[in-house]
Amino acid sequence: MMPRRPASGSLLVLLVPLVLLLLFPIDFAPGRYLVTYRADRFEPWGPPRPGPSFNSDCLRSYYPRRVMTDAALEAGRIPLWDLSSFCGQPYLANYQSGVFYPVNLLLLPFSPERSLGLSVWIHLMIAGIGGMLLLRGLGLSPGVALIGGLLYAANGALAVRTGQVTMLATPAWIPLVLHLARRTARGAGALPLALAYFCMVLSGFPPILLWATLLAAAWTLHEWLACRREAGPLPLLRAGAGFLLGAGLAGVQLVPTAEFLLHSDRVRFTYQELLSSSWHPAALLRLVVP
Repeated sequence: MMPRRPASGSLLVLLVPLVLLLLFPIDFAPGRYLVTYRADRFEPWGPPRPGPSFNSDCLRSYYPRRVMTDAALEAGRIPLWDLSSFCGQPYLANYQSGVFYPVNLLLLPFSPERSLGLSVWIHLMIAGIGGMLLLRGLGLSPGVALIGGLLYAANGALAVRTGQVTMLATPAWIPLVLHLARRTARGAGALPLALAYFCMVLSGFPPILLWATLLAAAWTLHEWLACRREAGPLPLLRAGAGFLLGAGLAGVQLVPTAEFLLHSDRVRFTYQELLSSSWHPAALLRLVVP
């Protein structure tokens, strides 16, 4: 059985959205959400423009997809195909479309301009609260856990991805998944873990999802080994079932994407070709040496 955490300090969770609201104010004005690229730079005949131009992914990729998804769902249909790009291409099967991602569905009542900014703030809040819960579960004091959760939510790796929605969404779920995996491996139920992992799978960025899944698997095994003599194998099996249930629920996205990949030209790459664009293991030194 999981030990019951003392209730003192639990209300500090409410401070996470308040502090993040101060760090990342919500802008409800349409067209003024967090974008790091000036739209007028798309005019090839226009003069050079001053201002930020860090990343154009939001305007070129995420915003058009949000418009297409919202229009299709509001019309009562599932967007299977994109007719507006080149000669057409799969849309639902594109993993970053996020058609069934719960946060995107929650934001359907808002315009695409507003929902993108709200999505950024919601995922920062998920990251902060998840980080705080993880640290509290590890035994840290409420104040220290609050600071740790806020530091994770406001860290540079997430802050620079505010214009790349899926690259922010997937890592936002990592602390919560780790927290629930730890609880499940120590005797708690598997349903919360399954739901959190389901959301992380659908959040839309496969590379980070793969790394996070490997981390969560190793973390779960570590936590189970710490209490295996008292608990036996059942908690580990329950945690594995939680991950499988989450992935199974996300099959509505995984199956079309898997079929799409079979027809992609990337399947022709050999293992050596894939390694040519990866980091050498020696690059791990950069984690400790700038």
